[in-house]
Amino acid sequence: MSWPQPQLRRITHFAYGESLSDDVREEGEVPVYGSNGPVGVHRASNTSGPVLVVGRKGSFGKIQFSETPVFAIDTTYFVDGSQSSADLKWLYYAMGTLGLDALSEDVGVPGLSRERAYAQRLPLPPLAIQRSIADYLDAETARIDALIEKKRRMVELLEERSQSVIADSNPGAIIYGSDGRPMGIEGVSCPRLGSVSLIQTGLTLDQGRESGAKAVTAPYLRVANVQDGRLDLDVLKEVTVPIDLARRCSLRPGDVLMTEGGDADKLGRGTVWPGEITPCLHQNHIFAVRTSKDLLPEYLALMTRTPYARAYFEMTASKTTGIASTSTTKIASFRIPLPPIRDQILIVDATMEKLNLISQTRGRVENQIDLLAEHRQALVTAAVTGELPVPGVAA
Repeated sequence: MSWPQPQLRRITHFAYGESLSDDVREEGEVPVYGSNGPVGVHRASNTSGPVLVVGRKGSFGKIQFSETPVFAIDTTYFVDGSQSSADLKWLYYAMGTLGLDALSEDVGVPGLSRERAYAQRLPLPPLAIQRSIADYLDAETARIDALIEKKRRMVELLEERSQSVIADSNPGAIIYGSDGRPMGIEGVSCPRLGSVSLIQTGLTLDQGRESGAKAVTAPYLRVANVQDGRLDLDVLKEVTVPIDLARRCSLRPGDVLMTEGGDADKLGRGTVWPGEITPCLHQNHIFAVRTSKDLLPEYLALMTRTPYARAYFEMTASKTTGIASTSTTKIASFRIPLPPIRDQILIVDATMEKLNLISQTRGRVENQIDLLAEHRQALVTAAVTGELPVPGVAA
């Protein structure tokens, strides 16, 4: 199907949103839209409805649709009936094929240039066909979105199942002290972690500025590399430090990595360092817990993910500017339930077998979500370009 392909500037105009800080908003029912979606409500709107809101700064290029008038703030552009004679729902789908989120020219805060957006071309069918395409895509994308939502709910349920399996790995019942803090696990000894391990602190960046004959250059782990019980080693930075400092801050296979700060519910969560990079150092915001012969590293990492450990680290966390943090002292004071090594091995093996099965299922579901999202985008692109026959549209 052949339609003219004018530049976007011939189809619509991007109007600028307006400043509206939190302290001047008045109670009302009009949604306030920023670059990433609704950010509150206000008494008045600055658009008509329906309207497209396009991210200008921050989440630039993200396109949102509202049937009702909104207040578009100054990090956005908006397109309502006064800026375009096209069917706005069709335009919403059509603009979604342009990749506006890849058109930033700003060096600092990412931003969408109107001129670069205007230079993009779109197939422009007659208005009646625009409406037919929009109606078709409304129905088809709603069906796909419902499937995606069901899959996402499955992922949530699998995560809940994982947490249940981890909770069941506790070798007994939690004992709480008079202050309400968890003190240990009933039925097994609960020494402080510091008595059965060495807690190694890392290097600060200013220590890494020295160089010379007695220095060594090596990769080092940052907090960004230790994420919620897993390691992300795709991007590793290097640092040059004196040899004695490199020795003190070097990781060994089996070290349990624990981050100093972050979300309270993830604080203290351990990840075993497998040792695939040698040498490798670690930043001072990551603690390396080196266990004794009486404590299996994998068992310690598993215990740090239990509700018992979560309660301890959340209750003992320090909070500065909303960010939770722990310390060497608090990690050392954590009482670790310590059954014999043979029992630790059994607990880890049985628990990880279940968790691996759940993880495999979750991976398949997440792959299905990705495929559905790709299918959705391909469907939209084919419909708005005329490659896909749409009911009600003559060939």
